[in-house]
Amino acid sequence: MQHKIFHSVFDSSKKAVNIFVFGDMQWGVKGFNQEAWEQFEHEFKTTENALAIGLGDYMDDFRPTMRDRIYKAVDHETKLSLEKMYLTEHDKLIRKMEFLDGKMIGVHNGHHCYEFTSGINSDQRLASALHAPYLGWVATNRIVLSEKKGIGSCVYTILSMHGQANGRRTGAATGWMENNFSNIIVDQYVMGHNVKSIAWTPEERWLIRRKGKAGITYQLPRMMNVGGFSNGYTDGWETTWVERMGFKPQPVSWGLITLKIVSASKEMSEREETSRLRRLHVENIIRHPDSIVTTDE
Repeated sequence: MQHKIFHSVFDSSKKAVNIFVFGDMQWGVKGFNQEAWEQFEHEFKTTENALAIGLGDYMDDFRPTMRDRIYKAVDHETKLSLEKMYLTEHDKLIRKMEFLDGKMIGVHNGHHCYEFTSGINSDQRLASALHAPYLGWVATNRIVLSEKKGIGSCVYTILSMHGQANGRRTGAATGWMENNFSNIIVDQYVMGHNVKSIAWTPEERWLIRRKGKAGITYQLPRMMNVGGFSNGYTDGWETTWVERMGFKPQPVSWGLITLKIVSASKEMSEREETSRLRRLHVENIIRHPDSIVTTDE
């Protein structure tokens, strides 16, 4: 697990910071939804104070089981030849994602990636090209939001990962997330991989105050499972794993976390005995591409 600190340069008291969360593009397969990706790109470009977190599986690369078989079956020279062909495709992916350059909180590793003979993988190469931190499989992120001239600040913590959960029902994925990471106390949990799309608040936490007046501080942990940009399909003799495994096709999606510093009410400031108390307004949203509506003649 990696631990990162990200300092936002935006004035978060005037306009919200918008964190786009995406993954599971599976670019390169026939099921890749180009129209949905274009809508995601347009929304990112036209949204103020936009940042992003990538959750892995950006290309339809070799999954771990296939990598082991292929690497054991070929010699070093053949691996170099494969790399040369792969780099051509990976450069195309980088150009496709160049609108995110310098605007990413981090790039996660996924199941589908390519391991080069140099020792790095394709997701590390992508992170370098986009001038983004490489977050590995799972990472904690401390997002520091400041007001203009550095007066006051709020911190929002995020645990993000590619993920591992599977299941035909959305509850299987949400249950895996709640059960496996409840021991790590953060404000937001984000996961990709399982193509389920849901944003929820599983519970309310009660934290006993360690200073000031006796009592309890309330915290709402938010969770998000982000789908992807690949559709299940059937085309003649071809089909995807979605249908082979009996899964229902999931809608393509991406996540959006909005953070904005707001002044606390007078009553809250008096209760906490400070005039500089700030609240953080948070929205935890799953976004889908616009639907094409048809009408019967």
